Amino acid sequence: MRISPASQLCLTGALLLFSLLAPAYAQKESIGKAFYLTKLPDKKGDQELRQVTKTPDLSERALQAGLAPPISDWCSSLVWPVHSPHSQAMFPHPLAVQAHADGLALGYSPDSRVTDSLKDGKVFQKGTDFRFHYTESVRIGLEGFLVDRTVVDDYSDWQVTALWKKENNALRATFGHGNPFVYFEKDSDLPFQIRFSARKPNRNDEPVGPLVFRIDQLNGAHTQKPGAFQLQVNAGKNVGVGSRGRLVYDFNGDGETDRIETFGLMATAPVESQFESYDSAKKELTANLTRGEFQDFKNGSVRLEFWKCFGEGELQIDLAASSITLPIDQGTYFPGQDGQLIKAQLEKKPGNIIATQSDVEKKAADVFFCEGNIMGVTVNDTHYGIFGPGASEWKMDSALKPGDSLNEQSLNFGKSDYLSVAVLPDRKEATIRFFSQSAYAFVKDTKVEYRYLPKQAKVETTFRVEVDQKEGDSNQTLFALYPHQHKNLSDGKLTDYQYQSARGLMKVVTGNSFTTSIPFLGVLPALPLTEEKRANYETWLTEFHQQIT
Repeated sequence: MRISPASQLCLTGALLLFSLLAPAYAQKESIGKAFYLTKLPDKKGDQELRQVTKTPDLSERALQAGLAPPISDWCSSLVWPVHSPHSQAMFPHPLAVQAHADGLALGYSPDSRVTDSLKDGKVFQKGTDFRFHYTESVRIGLEGFLVDRTVVDDYSDWQVTALWKKENNALRATFGHGNPFVYFEKDSDLPFQIRFSARKPNRNDEPVGPLVFRIDQLNGAHTQKPGAFQLQVNAGKNVGVGSRGRLVYDFNGDGETDRIETFGLMATAPVESQFESYDSAKKELTANLTRGEFQDFKNGSVRLEFWKCFGEGELQIDLAASSITLPIDQGTYFPGQDGQLIKAQLEKKPGNIIATQSDVEKKAADVFFCEGNIMGVTVNDTHYGIFGPGASEWKMDSALKPGDSLNEQSLNFGKSDYLSVAVLPDRKEATIRFFSQSAYAFVKDTKVEYRYLPKQAKVETTFRVEVDQKEGDSNQTLFALYPHQHKNLSDGKLTDYQYQSARGLMKVVTGNSFTTSIPFLGVLPALPLTEEKRANYETWLTEFHQQIT
């Protein structure tokens, strides 16, 4: 029976915590001065205890192998089906995954959100809720295949295999911490089915089908004030139509957004021939949608985005009566018909009245790469590589090519029964080709070993995997390492690829093992409370932080 070190630690911690909180009358066994409980108390104060009786969801193969179910781990909702017969969202960074009746859903959230903490529906702490929210982008299953429950088929130190089984059909998905890949294997004649899910946009916060006006190659000092615009807007006879505008800055021309200024809601009157004048100077900047610092322009660019945030029907803008003032000397520009910000104001004529895009349903996934057995898609502004077996042709519903879009796809590889899916750091061709080299080295086992070096006061930890090489020339995989790992890497080669996570920037290393060497400086249980030493706390903590990072 195998129990991972993490499981042992979590089990011990759970017993200890429970022993501290439980009433004294609960039956207990002593170990020296410590004790553990063997019986749940009947009550917690005046409240009845909520007791849940569950057995771990393990497959027959896992039970026969004597697999010890993980306790209080990142995949516990898959093992202990308290809230769902499948799982809740799990976070094996950089991915997030969730099991459903029809397969495994994947997502990746590169952006954090900080909001207020709520209790009983009311704010009790401002700005303390920090999260990387889970958003489903891709779901992989078998065509027409549903199961009543998803079970654990295998488990090692930082990886788990989930099983969907019914009658003569079975699907397995293997995923783990630090692995950008998920490996799928099937025992079925049913084809793989992939579905893509576009998150429903928050039109109040995010531009949807915006009109965009842009200017490039800006140089000069910033005025240290927000930009401004005056727009002439009309919604015709449509009632209850609102719009927003924002200015997006790239101050140094590197293609990255440095600042966003989002202005308050613009409401329109239902009068067909009446254009309303909107002056951003009379609209407050929306605090939670405005971010970034002022910078001088060095080959920079600015774009104005204007979009409908609610209501039915089109919005019109009179270009000849609109203007944009940028935060730079002589910064008054006018929106042109070609989407450029220009110096010359347009003449009054019917052709200079343009409309926002109508509400058109957009397919979820944009194909950016499709070659042989490899497909790259962008969903919810994140990128995924889908790697089918090279020995068989993809049999798709249609002949896909870059630039196409789709909501779902059936993939039939003939006799081949596997594929892998990876979250990609970007959508460059070189990136998906690089990841394809490791896409067929399926990780089958994960092991972590450590040793303490007392003379050097260091802990060396080695992480190893065993792989099943399905095809191709490479039997090496990829690891995405947390900051405390890649900053203390002693054996392993870092690449330039990286991901964002709730635990910091993750960097990718190649190979089937890596080793970290981290100084052990002892444990500081408490700081002294003497008044004369209090002034040194900040210095001590800063020095300590510098030594361990």
